[in-house]
Amino acid sequence: MFLLVISLLFPVFASLFWAVVLSGDKKNSNIPRSFLAKFMFLSFLFYTCKFFYHFPLPDIYIYFDVFYLYIGSLIYPIYHIYFRLLTVDEKFSWKAHSKYFILPVILVSIYEVGVVFTPAIEFKASLFDRNAFPNSPQVHFLNIMRGLLRVYFQIQLILAVTQNYLLLRKYNVKAEQFYSDIKDGMFNNAKKLNLFMIITGAYTLATYFLFKRYPEMIYLFPPIFGVLMFIIGYMGFHQKRVNPTFDLEVDTPSEMSSIQPLVNAQKKILDKLLKEFEEKKIYLNSELNILDVVKAV
Repeated sequence: MFLLVISLLFPVFASLFWAVVLSGDKKNSNIPRSFLAKFMFLSFLFYTCKFFYHFPLPDIYIYFDVFYLYIGSLIYPIYHIYFRLLTVDEKFSWKAHSKYFILPVILVSIYEVGVVFTPAIEFKASLFDRNAFPNSPQVHFLNIMRGLLRVYFQIQLILAVTQNYLLLRKYNVKAEQFYSDIKDGMFNNAKKLNLFMIITGAYTLATYFLFKRYPEMIYLFPPIFGVLMFIIGYMGFHQKRVNPTFDLEVDTPSEMSSIQPLVNAQKKILDKLLKEFEEKKIYLNSELNILDVVKAV
C-alpha cells in the first residue's frame, strides 16, 4: 500500500513543484512561463483526482469526477495557448483564447447534467465498474459520454501538437535572427516541449488500455507521468520566447517619436555599450542575448 501511495503521488508532487517554481521565479518571469505555471497547477489538480480514483477512495472521488473531467478537457487547449504565448500572442486574453475552451466545457457540462439525473448508487458503481447497472439509461448515457470525451481528448492532443509544430516552424527564422545565443535561436527546448507532450498523450492512451489487462502496472504508470511532467517543467523553465519581440520593453510611442538620430545620442548609446562590456563585463554571462543588452543600455 505504501508503494502504491508513493507511485500515485509522484506526478502530483512533480507538477506542484514546477507550479511553485515557475510562478515564484520573479527575476526571470515572463508571460509564457507564468502561464506554464498555471498549466502545472492544473496538472497538479488533475493527478490529485487520479490519486483519489486509483487509491481507491471512491467516497471521495465521486465528488471530484466532474471536476477531474473539466480539468482533463482543458489540459491540451491550455498547453496550446502556452505555445501561442511563446510565439504569436503577446498575453493571455479571455476574448482571444476562450474559443479553445468552449467545446470541452460544453461536452463536460452535458456529462455533468447526466450525473445530476443519475442515482448516486448507480453513478458511484459506474465509475469503478463500467458494466454496473446495464439496464440503467442514466448509466448507459454516462458511459457514452465518457467514451466520447476520451475520443475528444485524443483529437485535442493531435490538434494541439500539430498547431504547436506549425507555430514553431513559422517563427524559426525570427528566433534565429533575434537571439545572439544560437541555442536560443534554435529553440530546441520548445521543440522538445511539444515532443514530450506527444509522448505524454500517447502514454496516457496506452495506460488506459494496458491497465485493463495488467492492473498491477499501476505501480509503474504514475512515476513515468511524474518524470514526463518534471521534464516538461524543466524545459519550460529554461525556454525563452520563440517570438521574443513581446518581451522588449520600449517607451511609449510619443516618447519614441521624439528621439532623433543625432550624433550625440548615438555616442551616448555607444558609451553605455562600452561601459557594459568593458567595465561590467556582461559578455561573461553565457546566456546573454540581445534583449539583455537592450535592457542594460
